[in-house]
Amino acid sequence: MKKTTFLFTLLALIVASSVSYAQSTSPKKITLKEAVNIALQNNFQIKQAENNLESAENNEFAAKMSLFTPDLNGSLRAGQTQGRQFNTVSGTIVDQITTSMSGGLSTSYTIFDGLRNIYNLRSATSSKITQQERLKRAKEDIIFNVATQYLTILLDNQLLKIAEENLKSSKVQLGLIKAQVEVGAKPVADLYNQESVVANNELLVLQRENAISNDKMSLIRSLQINPMAEYEFVAPEIPDMVDGKEYNTADLVKSAMNTRSDLKALRATIETNKFNYKSSTGQYMPTLSVSAGISSSYNDRFTEFVNGQTQIVPFGDQFFDRNRNMNYSFSLQIPIYNQFSIHNTVQRSKVSYKNSILDYNNQELAVTQEILRAYSDYISFSKQLESSDKALLSAKKALETQQERYNIGASTLIELTQSNAQFVEASSNRAQALFRVIFQEQLIQYYVGKINPDFEF
Repeated sequence: MKKTTFLFTLLALIVASSVSYAQSTSPKKITLKEAVNIALQNNFQIKQAENNLESAENNEFAAKMSLFTPDLNGSLRAGQTQGRQFNTVSGTIVDQITTSMSGGLSTSYTIFDGLRNIYNLRSATSSKITQQERLKRAKEDIIFNVATQYLTILLDNQLLKIAEENLKSSKVQLGLIKAQVEVGAKPVADLYNQESVVANNELLVLQRENAISNDKMSLIRSLQINPMAEYEFVAPEIPDMVDGKEYNTADLVKSAMNTRSDLKALRATIETNKFNYKSSTGQYMPTLSVSAGISSSYNDRFTEFVNGQTQIVPFGDQFFDRNRNMNYSFSLQIPIYNQFSIHNTVQRSKVSYKNSILDYNNQELAVTQEILRAYSDYISFSKQLESSDKALLSAKKALETQQERYNIGASTLIELTQSNAQFVEASSNRAQALFRVIFQEQLIQYYVGKINPDFEF
């Protein structure tokens, strides 16, 4: 009885472990939206952009504190001096140990420095805006790249299905021809030709499978997830037909100028460099600052006569009363001659400002060209989709006609094979044209700066 119970227990453990292993080794399913979210979380460029934004925010905070608050510094010193020293009680040089301590607080504030502190704050604020917009554009880049790779996988999956259906059909045809050859209804050459067709179709399937494998590796690299694990990328609902959308290129360009994060970042960079330039010119102006401080000290050799006796003045009386000092000062610094170092700094900041304007103008032209090219390609791909629909319908009818003619001996296998190849090509062209139109619509939105992270096709 005990042996039977032990065997049942062992069997249950084996089954449970097998089920657990099967579950652990099953591919992890990832949807398009999940892939985008994973990429946004893992991508190192996003993390770098977030770090740059954090640094810009810290710079802005420091600029605010520099403008609105004075600095404050404290000091404290304590020590002992051992050796021959002057004794204030006896008035002689003796060997002794003297303990002393000093401390203080000081503060300073710049009242006027040619408005540099104001321009520095404005520059820091503009720099923060630049990093914010760069972070947005980096996220848009990741979203678009992941979606593009995902769509490529879907397209190659569709092409694989077409190749597999073609292989399946060619194998069925091979079986029929083999049976006909055996009864003498078809020449043996047809059998050899069909075997060659099947072999070529098998090779095409392998090529399609290899393309999908490469597509998945590229996407996994972009997602920065474990490349050793198995993943299944779930296909979203993609319509078999797409309705052609009407776009106005002038409206697209205008929208892009107001929406594109990279253009906003460049505009903010222009503001940053402009304020840096103004701040540098402030070095020609005088600088007025105010400072104040309080300090005190203690020395165990500091004595006084009390009731005819020499006594050491207590720490509290020395540090908080007798030895306490306060100071106030105003400082005016006027630049007279600085070996043209200020002039050089001003010229460099001026050049940076002018170059940032040129960068923005160049990017504006690039954005306009991108939109015009994307729209032109969209129109072309839409027309290709219409043509591929007609070509696919014609190829399908031609294949059906050739199949019927071949079955009754009115056409050759070569003619049937050609018709089948034309049908497969038409099917592939139609699938590629459909995905090109879908991709081009997303590309237009990306160039405008309105990429859809949910990708509702």
